Amino acid sequence: MRVTLIVVMLLYLSVGSSRRILPRYRIRNVTASAKALLTRYFDTDLNDPAARPVADDSKAVDVNFKFDLTGVRLLDIVTHRLTVTALMCSFWKEPRVRWSKRTYGNISAIRATSTMIWMPDIQPPAGRAIQVQMKESVALLDYRGSAIHCAFSELSDSPKLVPWFDYEQHYKRFPPTGSAAANG
Repeated sequence: MRVTLIVVMLLYLSVGSSRRILPRYRIRNVTASAKALLTRYFDTDLNDPAARPVADDSKAVDVNFKFDLTGVRLLDIVTHRLTVTALMCSFWKEPRVRWSKRTYGNISAIRATSTMIWMPDIQPPAGRAIQVQMKESVALLDYRGSAIHCAFSELSDSPKLVPWFDYEQHYKRFPPTGSAAANG
C-alpha cells in the first residue's frame, strides 16, 4: 500500500512538472502557416535568389564567418600538400525575409536551400591557392531576418602553387639528417 502511494505521488509530481515546462498556448495548424510563409516569400516572381540582400546594389553585404577545423585528411611533406575538413558557417542579415511569429503560427525559423535565397561565395585569400568544395546544404532563416548557413568543406592548400614562394631557399635551410650527413 505504501509503495503504490509513493509511486502514485511520484507520477503525479512528474506529470505536474512537465505541464509547467510546456508552453501556455497551443500551436494550431503549423503546416498551413509554414506553407503560407513559404508562399509569401519564395513562391513569387519577385523572389530572386541571385539578388544580394541589400536595399541598394552599391552597398556591401556584411557576412561573418566561423571556421571549425574537424580533421586533417592529408598531410604530405614531399609534395607540400595539406588537405583538411572543416565546418564553415556564415552569418548575415536577409532584410527581405521577415515575418511576425503571431501571423504565421508561432514559426520562428525556416530552412531555405541555395535556390531559394542568396548565399555568400567563399573566395580564397589573395596570394594563396585554396580549393573549397562545399556540399549542398540549407540555410536557417529566423523571423527577424537573420540567416545562418553551415556546411562541411574540404580545404586543400599547396605552397607550390604560389609563385612567390622560394623553394630552393626553403630546401637549403634544412640540413640533411642521418649518418651520411654527419660524416660529411
